[in-house]
Amino acid sequence: MAVFVFGIMLGNKDSLGFKMGRDEAQKLDQYVETTAFIMRLFIFILLGGQVDFGLMNQYLFGGIVVVLIFMLVARPVTVFLCALPDQRAQWSFNEMLFMCWTRETGVIPAALAGLLLGMKAPGAPIVASVTFIAILMTILIQAPTTKWLGGRLGLLEKK
Repeated sequence: MAVFVFGIMLGNKDSLGFKMGRDEAQKLDQYVETTAFIMRLFIFILLGGQVDFGLMNQYLFGGIVVVLIFMLVARPVTVFLCALPDQRAQWSFNEMLFMCWTRETGVIPAALAGLLLGMKAPGAPIVASVTFIAILMTILIQAPTTKWLGGRLGLLEKK
């Protein structure tokens, strides 16, 4: 609860009248970034240590199909449904296409899969295996092609 309240105060420091110097703000940003990085590493280490590779191999084809549906259908539908009504942002079509392809690392699904495994929920090993397949696919397919796609869509800044 204390961390939650601190986050609310920190996020609204200007409206609450808290002043922060440039050096303090920079140090706080570095601390938050470092802590978030360590927590993401921790989550992936925990998930990776609990994945049953035999089960993952058993559900490999089905997992790949599910992940491809998420990557090529569910995410684009979600991006367009969420971004199109946002009139203030004025997203271009190319920017929305880029958002459809840009992947997250999977830290939230990994954390949720880890929670399911920890609770010994029914089907949790299968969920964790498919989650691990999704993480691998985004790292192996989307990560290496993100910069290329940004260039093809004309979204990279010229140096």
